[in-house]
Amino acid sequence: MYCITHFIAGAIVGAATPGPAGAAVAGLVTHAVLDRVPHSDYSRAAQGVLDVAVTGLFAFCILMAGADVRAIAGGLGGALPDLEVAAAFLFPKAYGPHGPLRLLFPSHNGLVRHGRLAFPWGAFTQILAIAGLAVLFLWVL
Repeated sequence: MYCITHFIAGAIVGAATPGPAGAAVAGLVTHAVLDRVPHSDYSRAAQGVLDVAVTGLFAFCILMAGADVRAIAGGLGGALPDLEVAAAFLFPKAYGPHGPLRLLFPSHNGLVRHGRLAFPWGAFTQILAIAGLAVLFLWVL
């Protein structure tokens, strides 16, 4: 799933939690849940770099616009697990079958099934997931 999707989902859920620590944990939970939804992932490193840059810019913009710290914490909690995926891509020997490092996040190491769907359908599922979370958030408020 794209970094921006994980960030927005974590931010939505994080904004509804009592504090920043709970928001970060809620963001982690959204990451695991969303990774179960069949979705597209990057096929090239440049796509990942662009996505992370756009996510960082988006986070900065909503922070400057006055976003609550809970939304930022939730967004970061949602997006940060994919740093290990980026590290594994950048250092394949370290994370390879005989390397010393292993992926830790449950949906990355195989403990929780990671849904996959080809582009563009996998991108549509991400849009629907964010729209569904936003509607749920607005309904609960």
